[in-house]
Amino acid sequence: GTVVHVPWGPKDASQLHLDEEFHLNRPTIIGSQAWAGWGNPDRDYPLWDPERAYQAVLSLLSRGVISGQPIIDPLVDFEDAPMLFNTLFTNPAQAIKIGVSRQ
Repeated sequence: GTVVHVPWGPKDASQLHLDEEFHLNRPTIIGSQAWAGWGNPDRDYPLWDPERAYQAVLSLLSRGVISGQPIIDPLVDFEDAPMLFNTLFTNPAQAIKIGVSRQ
């Protein structure tokens, strides 16, 4: 399987023992630590740097190869935003990202 490290985990993971997990299941570990500001460049640096990654994403989006559509949901008109925010505050699991249009 895949283990994803996220930056908001528990403050003390000293009791987390992954020995058996690593030896038996050989998981893939991924994380979001590759940010130049932390002095921890991406594994593929210097082939990939933040500017190249940014330009690649813009190109993929502009050519329609990828879309943020499944992530940004719901998309509402500006006038409906207050009602949407009230709903999200009471049920935050309802959306990952929301979009507000000013059309």
